[in-house]
Amino acid sequence: MPYAADDQISHDPIPGGIEITDDQYAAALAGMLDGKVVSVEGGFSIALPPKPDPEPEPPAAPRTIFSVREFRQRFSLDEQMAVRAASFADMHIGLIYDEFLAAQFIDVTDPATAAGIDLYISKGLLQIDRRDALLAPTLDQEIPA
Repeated sequence: MPYAADDQISHDPIPGGIEITDDQYAAALAGMLDGKVVSVEGGFSIALPPKPDPEPEPPAAPRTIFSVREFRQRFSLDEQMAVRAASFADMHIGLIYDEFLAAQFIDVTDPATAAGIDLYISKGLLQIDRRDALLAPTLDQEIPA
């Protein structure tokens, strides 16, 4: 008499196994050759194996490069207006403002970007506590205010 247990069949008794018919043995053998699994939990059955859990998404990499528009959106409207107004009166502020606008992109890890923010702070256009927020990397689509 044939026997079956989870993931195995035999003509000899199997610990934890159950007796099955010759037809069930033949079906189990054919199923196993097709990649199916034998189960005896709740009764004899042959089925496709369960699908593995999907691979977890890799964590998002911090984003440090932004378009000029994305970088400008990090500033409040009041901050933008203060910098813009000051850029007409103070040539140094104007040059930094123009550099930011002319850039292909803004990298918040670039020392020149930090120097520009530091100039705005030193001229009283930004509060010092805004520095870290303006120079912080973000995760993918997140744009901090």
